[in-house]
Amino acid sequence: MRRAAADLDVLDRAEALSGLAGVQRAQAVFGISSVRLDIITALLSGCELSDAALMERFGITRNGIRRHLKALESEGIIVGRHTTHPRGAGPITYWRADADELLMLLDDLRSTILNS
Repeated sequence: MRRAAADLDVLDRAEALSGLAGVQRAQAVFGISSVRLDIITALLSGCELSDAALMERFGITRNGIRRHLKALESEGIIVGRHTTHPRGAGPITYWRADADELLMLLDDLRSTILNS
């Protein structure tokens, strides 16, 4: 009986996931942060964005955006260009996505899943 309840939980989850759009479904299945996907999407647009621009765009605190950026940077998905603020107000980092690294990561994920 215990097994049947577990199977029902799996079926309920599968049914719930099947109704979600592609990106939402991937987020649910793989536990991907929607904020990180939004950051990657924004940076794939071809322009560099600063911490402040990303904070404003997504309504996130400085500490929150830095946490997401550091996680993405540590995996090589985004790259920071450090420079001095144009008004001399200290350092500033402009971020861009590394599309090649992202494609390699997605290819590795696909290979891992399909070759299991």
